[in-house]
Amino acid sequence: MSLPSSTPTVPRQVGVAAYASRGVLPSSIAQFRSPRSRQGAALAALLLVMSALVLPIAPARAQAPELKETMPRGDRDNTAQAAFLNIVSVVSSRLALSQTFAAWAWQQQHAGKSPGDVQRDDETEQGLMKMAPHYGLAPDFADPIIRDQTIASEQLQRTLFAQWQQGGGVPHVDAPAYQIARGDLYRVSQSLMGALTQVQPFRDRDDCPMLLSKAITRWTTDMASVSADQRKVLPAALAHICHGGIGATA
Repeated sequence: MSLPSSTPTVPRQVGVAAYASRGVLPSSIAQFRSPRSRQGAALAALLLVMSALVLPIAPARAQAPELKETMPRGDRDNTAQAAFLNIVSVVSSRLALSQTFAAWAWQQQHAGKSPGDVQRDDETEQGLMKMAPHYGLAPDFADPIIRDQTIASEQLQRTLFAQWQQGGGVPHVDAPAYQIARGDLYRVSQSLMGALTQVQPFRDRDDCPMLLSKAITRWTTDMASVSADQRKVLPAALAHICHGGIGATA
């Protein structure tokens, strides 16, 4: 296959998994191709429970939980761990769509066409920022995270373009598959809003960076479908979850 004369423009997308996840949120549950162990199965069960909390029918129902001071410490810790694992799974699912969008952009460039995504993806990002307050999310918390999704997706797509320019196999994406991926992106955007309501109460905790890094390590260890390239950009996508950044990951 001859290569395009220039690298395609990276589509700006807020960027669960590709097509196996259609209609299921968070689609990260569908990413289990073959659980590595009972631990992987337990993780899937945990995410199934969390998905009930993350799937709002209307924004008004997606309010962050109130953490009562009378709640036992162990329960608070379990709630925090589940919330961090869920946000990592949703963000990872968004990143999984980046390969589809990158392959589409590559094909369109090769055919002398424009992917036509830039304006639509900018509108998606702005729409999410406008939607966030309706979920009880503080703009100074949600907006940077929404932008981080775009940054991480662009980083991943540039990595893929570089690999394909060196002769790597470009996955074929036809128009129906591309439209399905666009629909997945819209649905996972709503899932992201719900996941952020769950993690927002913990962003100021001193152990927030540690909890986030543990969730990243657990997710990337247990999930066979998370590629090495996705793992590299996960920190960029999660950079503003905690005020203290991200702790060291294994």
